[in-house]
Amino acid sequence: MSTTSPQGQRVHANGIDIHYLDQGEGEPLVLLHGGMVSTNLIWAGVPVAYASSMDKLAEHFRVIAPDTRGCGRTVHPGGPVSFDLLADDVAAMIAALGLERPLIAGFSEGAITATVLGIRHPAAVRAIVQLLRLTGSRPSELLSIRPCDLDRSGETWAFTLPDHKTAWKGKSRVVHFGPEAQGVLAPWLEGVGPDEFVFSPKRSLSFSMTCSHS
Repeated sequence: MSTTSPQGQRVHANGIDIHYLDQGEGEPLVLLHGGMVSTNLIWAGVPVAYASSMDKLAEHFRVIAPDTRGCGRTVHPGGPVSFDLLADDVAAMIAALGLERPLIAGFSEGAITATVLGIRHPAAVRAIVQLLRLTGSRPSELLSIRPCDLDRSGETWAFTLPDHKTAWKGKSRVVHFGPEAQGVLAPWLEGVGPDEFVFSPKRSLSFSMTCSHS
């Protein structure tokens, strides 16, 4: 399969026909986009979509990028849409495509769906970033973590955000990491400089490839 030309396909899963792009070869990586967007190229450059990232990721993975229920070319027949339902859609798609415990990457709404997927169907997936659930933080907050902003002197680590949406009111924002969250974050802190972003795209890709071949 070409790494530069994603193939639009459909699979029947969880009672609906899910449209998805399939690009690249190797270990399967499922990408879940954010709300109100889709896999269509018109969303290239929009942070919550993956249209601009497909080609690069497909150099290293078999990338499966679905249009979630009610978005793009995946039709929702009606009724309420919950994160439980979206997660069940993804689990059913994984089963229908015969993917063996793929990696999952989600952004914004997709990150919530990925977390719910891991809770409801833990055997279906192999790796999900769980820090959102464990810390109650926002994706943008976690992406701004630098070691110099993280206090690891106590039993609970404290990440003081240098910038956040209520800073103009003179309020501070601290994200706390308990033992379970520390266990998730600790491997990412190895080999990163004090002023470097822990979750930079380059480091995330390198870390995923290392884990997948360990």
